[in-house]
Amino acid sequence: AALVAPRFLRHVRLEPAHGGSVIARFDDGSPAVLERAEGSGRVVMIGAPLDARAGDFPLQPAYVPFVRRLVMYSTGRDATPLARETGESWIIPTSTREPVVSTPDGSIVRPVRDARGATLALRDAGVYQLHDGEVRGPTVRQLAVNSPVRESDLTTMPADELLAGIAHGDSSVVAVSTVPAPAEVERRQGFWRLLIAALAVLLLLEMLMANRGWRGQANPLTTVPPTGAGS
Repeated sequence: AALVAPRFLRHVRLEPAHGGSVIARFDDGSPAVLERAEGSGRVVMIGAPLDARAGDFPLQPAYVPFVRRLVMYSTGRDATPLARETGESWIIPTSTREPVVSTPDGSIVRPVRDARGATLALRDAGVYQLHDGEVRGPTVRQLAVNSPVRESDLTTMPADELLAGIAHGDSSVVAVSTVPAPAEVERRQGFWRLLIAALAVLLLLEMLMANRGWRGQANPLTTVPPTGAGS
């Protein structure tokens, strides 16, 4: 998709010949890159200008990856990725005798070598540095590790994909069937209503009995003044 952004003011008109084939075209359909097998390698001819005088291709982010992959493709070699994603594994080059890796969090890891070589799990995002023997020595290779791009995808997930990994068993059916209906919930709450009403009646009776007790029926007390002898 990044190869669509470059703009070319002019380019060379190419036509495949002598067993050549077109591997890339311009927007107007004219050939942009031709190739032909030659011995153990390939001959590649590019009709797009690789300078900034006839276009802005060198100013685009896809320029360096395009040239690098084109050189690897023409020589018949596999391009070594310059960056990986977390969760992948890094195969340590076999030329490293005692691999020592400095991780992005500052820790030092010595990968264990087995019959297939040494590998390192890439758990953290950042730059990993490979050394031979000790960390203070020269850096043999560096590897940039990024977080997966899919983690930043804000596209709404369809409901069928969200429920694709959910299995409905008998336990889920039983759980749904045991949910009480609204009428059953109201019927269960009736007992508590009757209990609250009975407590209210008991409180009212206790208040009436307290007001009609011995305090309300006590006889009034009359006092008689004492009589003197000289009166």
